[in-house]
Amino acid sequence: RVNDENGHSCGDAVLRAVVERLSARLRRRDGGTLLRWGGEEFVVLMPTKDPEEARQVAERLRQSIAQQPIQVAERSLPVTISIGGTLYRCGEDLIIDTITRADRALYRAKQEGRNRCIWS
Repeated sequence: RVNDENGHSCGDAVLRAVVERLSARLRRRDGGTLLRWGGEEFVVLMPTKDPEEARQVAERLRQSIAQQPIQVAERSLPVTISIGGTLYRCGEDLIIDTITRADRALYRAKQEGRNRCIWS
């Protein structure tokens, strides 16, 4: 929507700002790594075996974006993120199994209204 309403250069600036905010939060508090998966989709790899801890981290990340607009030039843009989460299961293929499961959860989050975390 940002690209459609404000142009691609603004959309790129928003993506950079979101990445900066999420990366700083992950490094500072949670020890996770943010990877761009494609387009406007990202993967967070985080060292935890605790589902509740992972859910809390995801919710903090979602809130860190939703609670403060992104500043681009002279614009203040409200931005939200949707998160599809899962935990790696011993013996599965990280990309084929784990990330595919998280991707399905992400699409559910988008279908259920966006700006939410859904777990699979």
